Amino acid sequence: MSELLSSDNTLFATFYQSVHGDARLPEDNEWDRIRQSVDSLLFPYYYDQLRYAALSVDGSGVTGYGEYCVVLKDAAITNRASVFEEDTVLFVKHHRIVAGDPLPPGFRAIWRIGIA
Repeated sequence: MSELLSSDNTLFATFYQSVHGDARLPEDNEWDRIRQSVDSLLFPYYYDQLRYAALSVDGSGVTGYGEYCVVLKDAAITNRASVFEEDTVLFVKHHRIVAGDPLPPGFRAIWRIGIA
């Protein structure tokens, strides 16, 4: 993480890039077992390129993840972020979405600073 914060040339790898590049092993837990199914269901064709984050309108982080957070420049995410109201695994479970189902309308939005 320190390289990401100290260099303009360091990229944040996705979960899939880390696994395929032998930089990370998937864990034997429910989240890693279901991750690819959920991601490819919601984001077909580009699920392996996603970088998940908790976005905030006031710059505060998610306290459940610890004391620190990274605040990204608006220009880095304005045209690249979409927003879900909850974790995608939980979203699929709560709405009982299965392969081939359309997503319920009204739950996906883009991130634009300054739009009310």
